[in-house]
Amino acid sequence: MKQSKYLPVVIDFVSTNAGQLRKTVPFTANSCQLFFNAQHLLLKLSTKDRAFFDYLCEVMRPVDNDVYIDDNLKAGFIAHVARFSSSKVKLTKAMVSKSVLQLKSLGLILPTDDKARYVVNPKYVFKGSVFQRKRFLKQLIEHRITSKLPIAALLNEPEDTFLSGVVKEKK
Repeated sequence: MKQSKYLPVVIDFVSTNAGQLRKTVPFTANSCQLFFNAQHLLLKLSTKDRAFFDYLCEVMRPVDNDVYIDDNLKAGFIAHVARFSSSKVKLTKAMVSKSVLQLKSLGLILPTDDKARYVVNPKYVFKGSVFQRKRFLKQLIEHRITSKLPIAALLNEPEDTFLSGVVKEKK
């Protein structure tokens, strides 16, 4: 069953001009959970970087938190900002590309084997249930170890310390 993009909230109120009124206000139903362990990283973001990060969280796919950051997504973000800022905030693809680098350097997004595909770090943000997050974190860490991709941004200890306790399989 597909969920609605909007959560309609019916408001009843009295207007001095028209008497009793009923209006429906559509609120977005799209959401994700932001975990408090991200605050120290979010403080390092500029307002534009943070806006882009929030946009990624909005458009990422549920359960696997992935997003393709290509020219179309960058153009979509620029158009989104222009629409909601009445074109007062000017962004370029180069500025958005710098935001990608900043988010990547802080571990808020994780690169994958696919050049344009990133995973919004589920350690900090997740679009799904607590159980799905736990399962996905396990799968993601195991996959990244096997694929020889960095896992440091997913851990609470240095990567080499974590991996020193891993038992290697005998062939």
